[in-house]
Amino acid sequence: MNRTKLTIAIVLVLLAAAPAWPLELEAAPAKSAPAAAAGGDPYTGHIFGLGLVGGVPIGVSGKVFVAPDHAIAVTAGWDFIYGGFSGIIDYLYHFHDVINNDTVMFRPYVGAGFDLADRWDPWETHRQNRNRQTDYTFGLAPRATGGATVMFRKFRLEVFLETSPGGWVYPHGEFYFGAMAGARYFF
Repeated sequence: MNRTKLTIAIVLVLLAAAPAWPLELEAAPAKSAPAAAAGGDPYTGHIFGLGLVGGVPIGVSGKVFVAPDHAIAVTAGWDFIYGGFSGIIDYLYHFHDVINNDTVMFRPYVGAGFDLADRWDPWETHRQNRNRQTDYTFGLAPRATGGATVMFRKFRLEVFLETSPGGWVYPHGEFYFGAMAGARYFF
């Protein structure tokens, strides 16, 4: 249980620090009136989003835009596949708007990050099967992320779908695949 508390503490610190990250960066130059009239950046003034996700894991997610095309996403929740708490942090690069009008904006993205989890360890559980015990252990999985987001301008609501292959490097090497969908409201 101590590992679960440590993992939860790490994720809570990352979530608490997320709104402060953009404050340490230089302010982006103001857009000209013609650029704003042509569609502009819908996140200007709305750089922090918070919402719910479903998939691997199921929980809450926050996203901070540190530049118009660059963001940090943090997700915390319960992983029903491995049966443990999971905390994810990703750097995301958003491609230019594929669809950009007054109502919605569609942007694909790619990124990389880590999954930190207090996860079920199948090797330990197999060895302890005679006692009917389940062993949880801290896990680390570097991951690649790819997905797409739709921003509804009027409601400042972002809906997203992403996949993330990777590999557990600790405690045992094995392939990792995650997928999640969710929505975030931008403040």
